[in-house]
Formats: sequence, structure tokens, C-alpha cells
Amino acid sequence: MKIELIPTGGGAPVTLAEDNAAREGARDPKSQITRLKQPVPAIGAPQYDDEDRGNQRTTLTFSASKPYATMAAAVLAWLDSDSIMDLKGTLKITEGGTTRYLPNASVHGLANRPQGIRVHCTYTITGGKLTAILPV
Repeated sequence: MKIELIPTGGGAPVTLAEDNAAREGARDPKSQITRLKQPVPAIGAPQYDDEDRGNQRTTLTFSASKPYATMAAAVLAWLDSDSIMDLKGTLKITEGGTTRYLPNASVHGLANRPQGIRVHCTYTITGGKLTAILPV
């Protein structure tokens, strides 16, 4: 599985996880999907109805790790990893021949730790509705 964040406004995609020799793919992926509902007064009744407004929010959590050439490079990457928190855009998830996109994605959680020459990261990313079509 390959997971990339395509920044809003252009720029090179940032690879967060990928199955290859240089990087470990996404481990322990989880998702949570919620919809925004609005309480609307029911006509002639004291209670409210929940009206679905069609706004869907998807939260994805996964872990990945990347090896570095030296311990110093791993520690530097660990210390600089908070720069990912500033990125917003479209998350692209590819597995085999299947690709899905998460529009309006932003990283709102990052837990990382160095272990030898590897840095392990757990990402929490929130966006809109997963789709098979790249949002414009």
C-alpha cells in the first residue's frame, strides 16, 4: 500500500507509507466515518428530528516506518517530522491497481519515535468522503 499527501496549491506529493525496500507500508490501518447532522424542529411536535446534511468526515489512522543511513539522520528526521502537520491537500491511497482519494485532508495527529536508524510514525488524517475520482 502506498499513501501520499498531495499538497493543496501544487508541489510534490509527500509519501507517508509505501511497501518497498526503503520504507515500510501502512500498518494497523483504521478508519472512522462520521456524518454531520443538524437538529431541526419537527412541525407540531416538541422534539427535534436529525436532518442529515450530507457532510461526511473520514478519519484514517495508520503507522509506517522509514530507515535512515545513520542514527544521526534518523534523529534529525524524527526532530523535523512535525513539518508534516502544516500540510493540507488530498490523500492518495493506492493498493495494487486500486486508488482512492481523501479530499480536504489534513494531518491532525502525529506520534513518532526513533528506534535505531528507523523512525516509526503513526498518522491521524482527517478529510472528506473517500472517492475513486481525484477531486478537482
